[in-house]
Amino acid sequence: MMKMKFASRHIPTMIAASLLAFGAGSAQARVFRVADVHGDTYPTNMAVKFMGEEISKATNGKDSVKVFGNSALGSENDTIDQVRIGALDMTRANGAAFNEIVPESMIPSLPFLFRDIDHFRKVMYGPEG
Repeated sequence: MMKMKFASRHIPTMIAASLLAFGAGSAQARVFRVADVHGDTYPTNMAVKFMGEEISKATNGKDSVKVFGNSALGSENDTIDQVRIGALDMTRANGAAFNEIVPESMIPSLPFLFRDIDHFRKVMYGPEG
C-alpha cells in the first residue's frame, strides 16, 4: 500500500520534471532513451515503461520512451555516466549508485537512523529533508 501511495504521489512529479527538462514544449518529437539493469518484468522496469506511457499520453503521442533493460547499456554506474555526458536521457538506478556523486544521498540508507516509518517520513518530508 505504501508503495502505491509513493508511486501515485511521485510519478506525476517525475513525469512533469522529465517533460520540462527535456523540452516537452518543443515542436520536435523525442524518443527518450532510458536504461534499467533489470529485466522487462521487474517492477522498476515496469515503472519506467509506465512513465513512458504517461509521457506519451501527456504529449498526445509526440514523445515516447525506449527502455533498454537487462543491463543492455551497462551497469548502473555506466548508465549514470552516460546520462551525465548526454549519451543517454535517463536511467533508473538504485540510490546507492549516487553515493559517490552526491555523498548526502547516503544518509537515508544508514542503518538504525530512523526509529520507524513515521520518523522516516517526518525527517524526509519535513524541513530537514
